Parts: sequence; C-alpha cells; structure tokens
Amino acid sequence: MKRLIVIFNGTPEDVRRVRGGLSGGDRILFECLRVWARNHAVESLEILTCPSGRERLRRYAPEIMDRLVFHVLPVPAWMYRCFPLVFLWKTLAAMIQLIRIPMEEGTTVFAASDLFPDSLPAWAARVTHPRIRWVCAFFFTAASPFDPRFPYRGFVPVVRGVFYYYTQAFCFRLIRRRADHVTACNEIDRRKFLDAGHPPDRVTALYGGVNMQEADAVPEPPQKTVDAVFMARFHPQKAPLHAVYAWNEVTKVLPRARLVMIGNGSEEPAIRKAIAEYGLQDRIQLPGFLDGAEKYRVFKSARLFLMPSIYETGTMAAVEGMAAGLPVVAYDQEGYRHAYAGGMVTVAPVGDWKALAQKILELLTDENRHREAVAAARREAARWDWNVRAGWLMADLRGEPRRPA
Repeated sequence: MKRLIVIFNGTPEDVRRVRGGLSGGDRILFECLRVWARNHAVESLEILTCPSGRERLRRYAPEIMDRLVFHVLPVPAWMYRCFPLVFLWKTLAAMIQLIRIPMEEGTTVFAASDLFPDSLPAWAARVTHPRIRWVCAFFFTAASPFDPRFPYRGFVPVVRGVFYYYTQAFCFRLIRRRADHVTACNEIDRRKFLDAGHPPDRVTALYGGVNMQEADAVPEPPQKTVDAVFMARFHPQKAPLHAVYAWNEVTKVLPRARLVMIGNGSEEPAIRKAIAEYGLQDRIQLPGFLDGAEKYRVFKSARLFLMPSIYETGTMAAVEGMAAGLPVVAYDQEGYRHAYAGGMVTVAPVGDWKALAQKILELLTDENRHREAVAAARREAARWDWNVRAGWLMADLRGEPRRPA
C-alpha cells in the first residue's frame, strides 16, 4: 500500500489527564500499527489525531513513533469540560484538515472507530476525494437505553450513554451507505451490517489478538500466590463491582482467597468503597493499570481470570489471560460463542454474581476440572497471534481476501 491515513481522533480526555488504560479498539490499532511499521507494510503511514491521541501512542508504542507521520489537531483544554462540545470541535477540525490534505489514487483512509471525530471526517474525505478508499472500524454496538442491560447509572453516565447510542446509530447508517469496507469487532455486529443490506464481501469481523511471545517470555512462578485476576476498564459495562461482590462470597468459603483487579476508571471510587464495606482490603489488591511483562507476571501468579462484563461480545483481555494459562470465568453471553472456541467457563443469567462466585469456587477446589480448563485456555490463545490479525486488517484496508490463520 502506498499511503494509509489513520484517523485516531476520538480519545475523550485532555492530554494532561492521559493515564493508563486502553480500550479494545485502541489496543487493536496500536498492535496492528506495530506490525505494519515493523514489516514496512505501508510506504506512508500517517496518523490524524488530537494531542491526547498522540500521547497515547507515545506511551504504548514509542518504538514506532519515528515511522509515523502525524497531523495533530489543536484542541483547547477548556473544551474537555463538555464532552459533546469537544467531540463536535474535533470532528469539524478533522474534516477541514482532511479536505485540505492532497490525496491521490491509492490512498486509504481508516477511521479507527465509529465515533463522530473518526468516522465523519473519513466520510468527508471520501466525498471530497472520491478516488480514495474508506475503511471504518466498528468496534462494539452501544447498548440501547431501552435495553435492560444498559450499563450506565447516575445522571452524567446515563446522558453519555444515550449520547453515544444515538450518535452511533447515525454513524451506522452513514458507514453502511458510504464506506468501502467495514471491520467489525465481532460476528454479531458484522451480521447487523449484513441484515441492513451491506454486501457480505465488504464487512468482516476482527476480534483482536494477543502477543504470545510476550506472554511466553515471562516465566512461571514457583507457586501461585493469587487465586484470580480481573483486568478491564473500571467501567459499568465491565461490572468491576460484580467482581467485588462475587469475591466477598468466595472468601466466605475460602477466607484467604486473593483477587487482583488491574485497571482504572470511573468506577474506582465505588470499588474502593465496596472493598472497605466488606472488609476485603487484605483480599483484593488494586495495582492500577499494568501492561507488558508486568501484567503477565500478575497473570501467571494467578489461577483464574475473572471477567464479569454485563454487556460484551468478546474481549482481548480474556485471551491475554488465556495466553498465561488462565481459564476465564464469565457470564454467559451470545458473543462469546462466536469469539472463543474454548477457554471460557460461563454462568447464567448475566448479572448473577452469586452464581459467578459458585463457579469460581468450583474451579479453585476441583484440581481436575481446573487442569482441563487451563489446557482449553492455552489452545484457544494460540489462535489469536497479532501477526495474523494485523495481516487480516491490512487485507481489509487493501480490499484483498484474508489469508487463513
């Protein structure tokens, strides 16, 4: 490919507040950029982003920064006090920038998400430069405010959730009509495009991947010191509070059981409050955001991976746990049946954290069952290598068929 322009403009925070934590879509993009830069898959690899987007890339992929050409949009810091305003500003600024950039035939514009600041500028570029190719990532359908699984509580989170749902619904129609290709993050979302009339050869699913070499490079500890690990954004959708509630039940049977919760986010104050109320300060550890070898050292010290998301279709965090030999205990969700061939130990119904605790106890106390679950997890992780997944996304960008794994 001669030229690829990636629009990574939807990051919601001021550059001064960029901390640890990556969404699944961010992780997919960064890991694919690493592979493409290493393999010189693109002659000109350009990133249109805001200051916080560039800072995220600098933190998590510093080794490829000199291979990227940046178009950075200025964003006044005071705008971050009003998230609809900052999204509108970044959307308009990116549209103007892309219209001004000369684009010849052979250029592909990749919108890294379906958010307004990513997808609408890509649409504008496609309209003003009709000979380019527009590929859009559609990473996760927002929960409907009328769905019982709508994860947001409290006035501001509910407003954000409703805003996200309706803006994404608008972008869905725009992407379906004008994008040359859509890369969805799961089979369920892919089928929504097919049901809406999108040609089957122009929509694919890409769940993400795992760095098996990174996981294998961390040695197994002499003994397990942690019973389970949770890793996700501390966000209502990921239900970190359910992990605390379930662990309170687990410690009633196994008083010395330990849980490590890796991550940060808006739910952290509520998590700390619940831990204090249950008296679990010595049983639940909150190390913050971890990545790389540090993350895998914690994983390999544990026996289970806990993923109590209440609205989910598939996540890379679970596969990273599997790469370290951890069976994943989660609520039973339709998307998991498409995403994973094994390695998942599920309970129903979604939201029953007492049933979740019971399943955790079964695996912690039955060595034969735990050993079988570990073997299934390792087999599943081997299917998710990043080199394969980055090749699949590059095929989508080029308009070529994917090569089998």
